[in-house]
Amino acid sequence: MNVRIEERTQTAAEFIAALQSEEVKRVEPVKLKAEVGKFPLWLKISSAVLGVVVLALGILIGSGVIPLIPKIVGASIFKSEQVNTPGVVLMSQAEADEVLKAAGLVLQVEDLQFSDKVAKDKIMLQEPLSGKLVDKGALVSITVSNGTEADYIAAQAAAALQGKVSIPNLVGMREETALAELQKLGINVNAVTRREDDVIAADGIIAQSMAEGTLVDKGTALDLVVSTGRASSTTKPNPGTPNPPAQITPTPTPPSTPQQTPVAPAKVNSVSISGNVTIEAGNGTQLTAAVSPSNADNTSVSWRSSNENVASVSSTGYVTAKNTGSVTISATAADGSGASGSTQMRVLEPQIHVTGVIISYVGDISLSTVPTVTLTCEFTPRNATNQKVVWSIADPSVAKLIPKGNQVEVVGLKPGTAKIKVIAEDGNVSNTLDFFVLP
Repeated sequence: MNVRIEERTQTAAEFIAALQSEEVKRVEPVKLKAEVGKFPLWLKISSAVLGVVVLALGILIGSGVIPLIPKIVGASIFKSEQVNTPGVVLMSQAEADEVLKAAGLVLQVEDLQFSDKVAKDKIMLQEPLSGKLVDKGALVSITVSNGTEADYIAAQAAAALQGKVSIPNLVGMREETALAELQKLGINVNAVTRREDDVIAADGIIAQSMAEGTLVDKGTALDLVVSTGRASSTTKPNPGTPNPPAQITPTPTPPSTPQQTPVAPAKVNSVSISGNVTIEAGNGTQLTAAVSPSNADNTSVSWRSSNENVASVSSTGYVTAKNTGSVTISATAADGSGASGSTQMRVLEPQIHVTGVIISYVGDISLSTVPTVTLTCEFTPRNATNQKVVWSIADPSVAKLIPKGNQVEVVGLKPGTAKIKVIAEDGNVSNTLDFFVLP
């Protein structure tokens, strides 16, 4: 405090009285406020780092790199039912179909390949492999053995000598593969019918109008039935996706439309049946029914046999021969139109088929250009029902063949070597012999 001299009090009592007067201002001590709401530096840095981490996680989840739905060890929460793939290698196609169907899987023939180790019509390969865990309803693709290449060539050669080709088994094969096989053999496709099937996968062949092994002329046309897959079912909601909230929107008033005259359903007016009509007792064959018009609303038919003791027929047209005789197989349209078709079938005695042939001869097979030699064909088994054969020679300028049933007389024409071949009419079994004509 600054006090001027001329105003300075003279006594202590006056000085105390002056201090206690109202003219003297009292100065209160200044109290500093605590800095409430301000954060320390370490807390600010930690908050910034945490924000960056949360933002990065959000980006990864949004892009699908990190799934939003948590995983349980070994399987996801909403994983579909899975089964172990059965092993079907070395099974027939029919056996594999039953095994896979029982496991809830679908068979599909992917390819045919020649094999020296796996018998004809047996399964060589499968994908997925045996034991692999797959979803129920998954496809199991198989590769089927077409036998040895030599047997195939011999069969085609035998058919070619008669001007014929042999119908292959196409059931279960993919449509693309089946069409390629038919094109290779010179067989045409007449009509392709498509329908749903619970066993054969989409684009697989369900049935064919001619039985396997039937000998036909090149250019012959057959009908195919192709699967469109299983019947459609109501789609179930994904349990991992929450249902969106219901939205109420005003229902617009539909514009008035002119009344249309209802169209009457198209009815079937005729049914035709195709397939092999001669069969041995104990065997089976597939018949196919074609309805007209093809765009009828209901193309289904019901099958019937006139004599179940001779042959029975399934709901799909598969005939099982039981005893010798004649039987009429009929198919009737299921739309109530009354249209039907029928075919007469003959069931023959079971035959003993040829499994091998041997060319035998007496003496030397080396000839001069004058003498002749007689060759004989012997069958395995010896009591085979059909013992007819076809003889051929690779170079007819070397020797001339004079067939005499199971025997052939060979006449030498000029020096040289030629292969003589015999093919059994039954079973397409063949054998060859090198023949020499000496000077």
